[in-house]
Amino acid sequence: KSIMAEVAKITKKKQKFERMVVTKDEALGLVAGNPFKEQIIRTKVPEGTRTTVYKCGDFIDLCRGPHLVHTGKVKAFSATRHSATNWLGDTDNDSLQRMYGISFPDKKMLKVWKENQEKVRFLFCWGAIKVWLAQHPCQYV
Repeated sequence: KSIMAEVAKITKKKQKFERMVVTKDEALGLVAGNPFKEQIIRTKVPEGTRTTVYKCGDFIDLCRGPHLVHTGKVKAFSATRHSATNWLGDTDNDSLQRMYGISFPDKKMLKVWKENQEKVRFLFCWGAIKVWLAQHPCQYV
């Protein structure tokens, strides 16, 4: 399935984001079978303390939050980029894919955001060109 189709399906369901404050053992039970989340909990959550997780549908993630009340509040979404990495930055570890995205409560806001991103890219590229030109003066003028 495409990412956009999956997002549309999830937003249509208006899945509730449920904040849960849990013990370390409870968190480990909630993410059982996911070695990456298990390792984060084992190494980052001190014994005898609590942590927050968010549940949305059957997805559970470690997060401080806050989140939207439900997925139906997302009216516009764009997948912005993706990247490959290795777990903990170690090439001997498993390869992972990261997906980045942004959402807005209406399509107009997404359109404005995309226009602003293009302006930033243009300004960044123009700035880089000016720096290069300053470092490499044209000998043909």
